[in-house]
Amino acid sequence: MKLSVSNIAWPSEQRGAAYDLLRDHGVSGLEFAPGLLFPGHDAPLGATAQDCNEVIAELSAYGLRPSSMQSLLFGVPDAHLFGPPKAQQTLQDTMQAAIGLAARLNCRNLVFGSPANRLIPDEMSPIQAQTIWHDSFQRLGDMAASREVVVALETNPVQYGTNFMTTIAETLAVVRAVDHPAVQMNLDLGAAILTGEIETVDDWLAPALDASHHVHLSAPDLAPLSTQAAMVRRICAALDAAGWNGWVSVEMRGGLEALSESLTACFGPQSERAE
Repeated sequence: MKLSVSNIAWPSEQRGAAYDLLRDHGVSGLEFAPGLLFPGHDAPLGATAQDCNEVIAELSAYGLRPSSMQSLLFGVPDAHLFGPPKAQQTLQDTMQAAIGLAARLNCRNLVFGSPANRLIPDEMSPIQAQTIWHDSFQRLGDMAASREVVVALETNPVQYGTNFMTTIAETLAVVRAVDHPAVQMNLDLGAAILTGEIETVDDWLAPALDASHHVHLSAPDLAPLSTQAAMVRRICAALDAAGWNGWVSVEMRGGLEALSESLTACFGPQSERAE
């Protein structure tokens, strides 16, 4: 597996120190929220090819490359998967812009979380909701495939404020129903802990990995990963045993000191990771 870290762990003005830390720990990938990767840009999803090339060059100097993109709908409250037609189109348009940015950065994975943007209204029937999400994800898959990227659907438990794809099992069922090569799953450890599915991980890990394009190593509520160090080590061993050779990304908040402690607790001392 290839180790990545999300840039939501530190303020954007500390990116140089953060990249130093990642390099020292042998991390090779950066997952990013667009607004944090382009903090001075009024419209991060519209970053130009030149903007992207500058970022790629900066990351390369630290032995890093863009591994995944998240927070795709951040700051776009009018985009709703199950909203009126205009809101649904806003979601599609925003995702198209996100897919374009990912392609310009040579980033091949986009994590679709955005719990508030995928809340099914109380008055909507299950059949109507299924028609909407199936059509919407098919369209997103076609857009992603045209740019050689993948949209990875992420489980967001009910604690995060949504009622759609709230368990690993439900998310896996949606991915299978969509049946599009550019729509896969983002397997999230924190979600599995919150839903309780972590207790049966040995039963579902293999089929989930077959449908996954990316893995998040996280704790509930994005607490420092060190709070789940034993579980992280267990999951990483299971991923290795399963032959997972894709990206796994540390997703947490808490700042650089907490990140350093988490990388050491979960993956060993800096000297071991950097070898």
